[in-house]
Amino acid sequence: VAYIIFALIFCATNMVTTSSRQLFSFARDNGLPYSAWLAKVSPERRIPTNAIICTACFTLILSAILAGSPLAF
Repeated sequence: VAYIIFALIFCATNMVTTSSRQLFSFARDNGLPYSAWLAKVSPERRIPTNAIICTACFTLILSAILAGSPLAF
């Protein structure tokens, strides 16, 4: 069971990383609404923090549908 949990954690991390990089790339090329905010890179961490937070929040909102009610899913 621990192996499956670790695999799911690593898969979730990979999916958020990939999605936030794609979101940042589209925003950097002005392909999305609020591109200036999404393409902002944190000067101290040198990562697109806003894109990562937006991706994580969107993922949590979509996951709440499944956790809330199997009928809604």
